[in-house]
Amino acid sequence: MAEEAIILPSEPLLLVDRSWQRKGRLAHTSKSYVGSSRVPDLTVAKAAATATKSRKRSVGQAGVIHPAKRQSRHLRVQFVEYKPTISSKGNADKNASPGSEPANHQHVTDLVEGPFSSHKPAYESESTRLARSATRSPIRGSPLSSSTGALYAIIDSEVQGFQSYLGYYPSRLAKSLYPMSKHLNFKYNPLRDFWLPAAVHDEVLLHTILFSSALHLHSASRNTDFEGSRQLMKHMVGNSRQWAVHITGMSEMIRVRGGTASIRRELRTKIYRADIVGSVETLGQPKLPLLSPVGPSLFETLQLETGASQSLQKLLCEIEVSTPLEIILVNLSELSQAISEAINTQISFDPLVLDEEVVGIQQRLLACIDVATNPVETVLSISALIFLQPVTKSNPFAQPASQVMSDALHKSLKSLKSHHMPPPLLLWVQVMGALISDATSERTWYRTNIQEILAAHPGTKSWYRLKLQLKDIMWIDEIHDEYGRILWNELW
Repeated sequence: MAEEAIILPSEPLLLVDRSWQRKGRLAHTSKSYVGSSRVPDLTVAKAAATATKSRKRSVGQAGVIHPAKRQSRHLRVQFVEYKPTISSKGNADKNASPGSEPANHQHVTDLVEGPFSSHKPAYESESTRLARSATRSPIRGSPLSSSTGALYAIIDSEVQGFQSYLGYYPSRLAKSLYPMSKHLNFKYNPLRDFWLPAAVHDEVLLHTILFSSALHLHSASRNTDFEGSRQLMKHMVGNSRQWAVHITGMSEMIRVRGGTASIRRELRTKIYRADIVGSVETLGQPKLPLLSPVGPSLFETLQLETGASQSLQKLLCEIEVSTPLEIILVNLSELSQAISEAINTQISFDPLVLDEEVVGIQQRLLACIDVATNPVETVLSISALIFLQPVTKSNPFAQPASQVMSDALHKSLKSLKSHHMPPPLLLWVQVMGALISDATSERTWYRTNIQEILAAHPGTKSWYRLKLQLKDIMWIDEIHDEYGRILWNELW
C-alpha cells in the first residue's frame, strides 16, 4: 500500500522534483510559515525492483500513480487521495456515530481536511484529539492545506499507534522544551501551537522529515541492540561538530533569504534556540545576530516596584566589573525577580517575552566571555549562564554541557585570587559550579570549597540560611531549590 511504502520502506527513498505539476495549483497554494520564497514541490519516490503493469487512473482513485513509459522504472508514491481498505472501512463504519459520513465519502479523502469526519465520534481518545487538532492552523483556525491534510489522508483514523506517536509532540515534547510551563502560566506553548504545525504545513519540510524518518527507520532495522546502545552513547557525549556545521549553514541560508527579520516572531525564537543552546553548551559564539526583544521585558511587563538585588549591585561595584557585564547581571537579577513574581501570582503572559529576554542575555554573556580581560568577569559570566540552564532545559545539568562549563569555571576559579571576590559572591559562584558539575569529576572540588566558605561563617549551618544568602545574589526557589537541596544533603 502507499502508506506502507512511505512509513515502512523496504529500500531507501528519493526526493524527486515535481515542479512541473505546479501550473494548475499555483493559485491554490498557501503561503509557507517558514519562508516567503516559493520552492518547487518534492515527492517521495521509491526505486522499483521490477516494472509494473500500467493502469489507467480515474479521478478519485487511490494515490499510487504509474508514470509515463519513459519513467516506467520508477513508482512514485504521492500524498494524494486515499480510500480506506475494506477492513478499515468496516471498522470506520462500526466506530462512526449516527449520522456520520461513510468512510469513502469525498470529505474523508479531501486533501485539506484529512481522514477525520466532520461528525465527532461517540468516544474520542486523547491521542485522537491531539492528532486531529494538529491538522488545524493555530493562527487562522482553518485546516492546514497541501501536504498536511494529505499526510493524514493516507492514514486511517483508527490507527491509534500513529496518533499516539503524533500526540507525543504537542504534549510531552512541548512541555520538555518549555520546562517553565509547569511553573508559569503561559498563554500558549510555541512548540505545540506554532513549531509543529509549521513543520507539517510546509510541503518541502514535511517531505524532508518523512524522507529522513524513512531512512532512519530503514537503517535502524539492521542495527543490533549493541549498535543502538553505541549510537545512544555517542549522542549523549555530544555532537558539537555536527551542530556547528548545521548552524553555520542555517545562518548563511537565513542571511541569503533576507535575514532573521524576514522570519515570523514565533518561528524566529525556535531558530535562535537551536543556535544559543549549542553555543552555551560549548561556550562558543552564536552564529545568529543579537536578538532584540520586540516588546518590554518581563520585569517591565509585570510592573514590579522593587528593582535588582541591592546586595548584588553593591558587590559588583566593589569588584569593578565592566559596565556591559554589570548591566547584564542587573538585568538577569530583575528577570529572576520577575519569574518568581509570575510564579507566585500565576499571571498569564506571552512565552515569547521570556524566550527573547533569556536568549538576549545568554548571547551577551557569551560575548562577555569572549572579550573578558580578567578571570573575575569570566567566572561571573559562566556562573550566570549556569543560573539560566534550568530556565531553558528540562535536564539542565546533564552531559555534554556540564563538562565544558564545569571545566571552564573550574579553570577560571583556580586562577582567581581569593581576595578578588567577596565571600557572598564567591559562595554563589561555587554553588553554581557544584550544580553544573553534577555529572563531572569536579563536583567534589566545588563541594570542598563550599564547605570551607560555610565553615568560615558559622551562621549558615542550615539550608534555609544558605538559601537566604543565595537569594541576595540570584535564586529562584521554585526552579533552583530542587537541585540546591540535593547539594546541601551532599555537604553534610
